[in-house]
Amino acid sequence: ALAQSERLYLDTDFNFDFDNTEYSGSGLGSAETLFGVSIAPVLRFEWNDKHNLGVGADMQKLFGSVRFLDNINLVAYYQFRNENYGVLAGLFRREKLIGRYSEAFFSNAWLVDNRVAQGLALQYGSKNGHVELVADWDGLYSMERREQFRILFSGEGRFAKVMYAGASAEMQHYANRAD
Repeated sequence: ALAQSERLYLDTDFNFDFDNTEYSGSGLGSAETLFGVSIAPVLRFEWNDKHNLGVGADMQKLFGSVRFLDNINLVAYYQFRNENYGVLAGLFRREKLIGRYSEAFFSNAWLVDNRVAQGLALQYGSKNGHVELVADWDGLYSMERREQFRILFSGEGRFAKVMYAGASAEMQHYANRAD
């Protein structure tokens, strides 16, 4: 039996994606229609109302594909959170990030294929704003792949009850392959 301060949850996220990415001849991206669903069941163990361990999967089916599932990603993370502070470490869905990031950082097409962040997020939030710093590892150095990671920052402050100011930044590291 679990003690009163320990709880077991089944969290499930469901996303329905439809994005017609027609660029009218622009060379900035390919013209395609992204259409599909994703579901992410995660078994989460919580203790002391502040600590969480989650394990599950993020599964995606693109409409029109002949495959049963098109992408399956592991979700496995530790999360600490209290009234103001939070820490995420491991493989966690990007929905857990509190920052606001421009499509210049993450296009809808990129997010469809990259729903799980790999790394660490440090967060602070209050009724007056938030700050977040994220290290997200996208590629492991090898003969076939480039080492790749990004550092993200997002912050926002509210003042005078009707105004706010915010900023976000990204530093991306993209190294050569081993060969």
